[in-house]
Amino acid sequence: MKEDFLLRNKVNEFIKTVALGQVKAFYPSAVAKYTKTSSNQVFPKLINSAQNEEIELLWEVRCPDFECGNIVDVSKEKNFDHNLICDKCGNEFKTMELDFFPRFVINPYYKEALREADSDKKKQQIPFIKMY
Repeated sequence: MKEDFLLRNKVNEFIKTVALGQVKAFYPSAVAKYTKTSSNQVFPKLINSAQNEEIELLWEVRCPDFECGNIVDVSKEKNFDHNLICDKCGNEFKTMELDFFPRFVINPYYKEALREADSDKKKQQIPFIKMY
């Protein structure tokens, strides 16, 4: 139970760090590396953050040709049995479960709220006064 809280805090720390930086999107594997766990362990925490509208879950469709791996489409929904053509290698394929990869983006309103809170916190800091 304690580990679950610690993991959730680390995931939230990662999201806040990304939100305050210049990163536009991230994958569960980046969060797993940061938290030193697996993607399977962090994914439910990321879904929870998506439900709280801090981040948004998008699904990348990658070309199934392993030598290509080009991102062919990005959408909010998994659309199975769609015919797609890779604009890089010309491979035509019908989308299947294995073609979809989760990608998360920061909600711009959440990013703005964090930046305002961070700015307010800096304004409220009391200057160091040396006491004798």
